[in-house]
Amino acid sequence: MEIELDKPPASVADAYLRLHLLSHRLVKPHGLSLEGIFSILNNVIWTSHGPCAIAGFDQVRIKLRAKYGYLAIYGVDKFPRMLDYVVPEGVRIADADRVRLGAYLSAGTTVMHEGFVNFNAGTLGASMVEGRISAGVVVGDGSDIGGGASIMGTLSGGGKEVISIGKRTL
Repeated sequence: MEIELDKPPASVADAYLRLHLLSHRLVKPHGLSLEGIFSILNNVIWTSHGPCAIAGFDQVRIKLRAKYGYLAIYGVDKFPRMLDYVVPEGVRIADADRVRLGAYLSAGTTVMHEGFVNFNAGTLGASMVEGRISAGVVVGDGSDIGGGASIMGTLSGGGKEVISIGKRTL
């Protein structure tokens, strides 16, 4: 598959590939276009046995439970938990539910239990995250986002404003 990173995603596969590029730290936040990603990705049911379509899920649930004996439903959303697909080296994440695929977490970063990191957002160096890093927000090396902090992201401001926290900021 070949994609043009400066153009909007052209398909579901293209969109998920871009999210993987971010979480694998191959591209930094805002280093590729995610324009229109919400219209490309469908809501799906994210389970312990992978993603499932919403339509007809009651029958799928019965079959999965019969086959495996256990089924956990993690959510209904367009974006899965990052740790179900990518585990970045040198990063500590206390709760897998708190980091979405497409988050960019540099080595040395710790995301505590109440911390949250959205897609196309993250840390550019070792940081402690106890608060919320919303979509599009970039946190500099050595900065800590304290508990209760919530940094408004690009989705809140109409999608154009880029919010960043500098280096060594508390």
